[in-house]
Amino acid sequence: MTDYPSAGGSYSYVVASADSVGNENPATAVIFNLIVGAVSNLKAFINNNTSPQLTWTSSDPSVAGYNVYRGNIKLNNTLLTSPLFTDIFYAGSSRVEYAVRAVNAVGEESPPRKIEVYPIVMSAKANPDVNGNQRPLITGYFSKFEVSVQNREALNSFLMNHLGLHMTVSGTETYALDQNLNQIIAADTTYVSNIVIPIGSSTNSHILRITTTQTGEGGSQVVYQRDAVFSDVQNPSNMVTMTVAQVPLAGGYSMVNVCVRNSGYTDMDIVVNRANGSEPGDIYMAIKNSEGLEISRGTYKGYPPGRGLRLVMYNIRV
Repeated sequence: MTDYPSAGGSYSYVVASADSVGNENPATAVIFNLIVGAVSNLKAFINNNTSPQLTWTSSDPSVAGYNVYRGNIKLNNTLLTSPLFTDIFYAGSSRVEYAVRAVNAVGEESPPRKIEVYPIVMSAKANPDVNGNQRPLITGYFSKFEVSVQNREALNSFLMNHLGLHMTVSGTETYALDQNLNQIIAADTTYVSNIVIPIGSSTNSHILRITTTQTGEGGSQVVYQRDAVFSDVQNPSNMVTMTVAQVPLAGGYSMVNVCVRNSGYTDMDIVVNRANGSEPGDIYMAIKNSEGLEISRGTYKGYPPGRGLRLVMYNIRV
């Protein structure tokens, strides 16, 4: 294990072997004199494939500034006085290791706190057809999004600890999914996840924010973020069509034929009855007066022709 004391001082470490019931045999203590405490909470943020932005904290009062290294090359010409650094020369083509060292007033450095950044490319397609071509979002229906996370590193696997998907429309979040995956993405391969998201009534652009998080040694963290914008959002034509065989009569009953159309690009299930047909499902027809008050309602609990029975609840897939 690696320890990162946050302040300079003298530290004693003891390693002990232990048996299955907890008996220990400690070794001789090792004294380690630390001049400057290591930094804490090292994070890297890569937003929309831009340069990595590194942030960290330090609680050692003797710290006068910081040095940042990529590999063995120091990146800052002068001592950094703020816990923030952006690597504007990052190429993004291979894995790189950053190290941050705290520095005291006489130029002595702390042990390095390290973090690895991978060349990760994220993207999303909406309702792809068999050829992979994207199709529009349809309001009032479900859309399927093909989310891809590509590891462009040629030699090393990438451990994706977390995948977050957040949809916003006009600044309002309409969908959120956060998954702790611990998914290994091999070198030069792509992880693909298909997510179904309901689309509301707005035809404004929909922004899907994809976030991937990688946790490293000592709690260091790299966050990769990409915004995919979907501006082709369309209203459907007819969602439901109703016809009657005869002209409705006041005070009487009328048979109404209902056709539910799925204008989206993924299947949807409709519950047409429950309790083996003894209770209605989710389809009903209501009649309202000119003031919007409901004056009559009819429910459906039948079995559409050509559909099979499912125990307790009966669904049709459209």
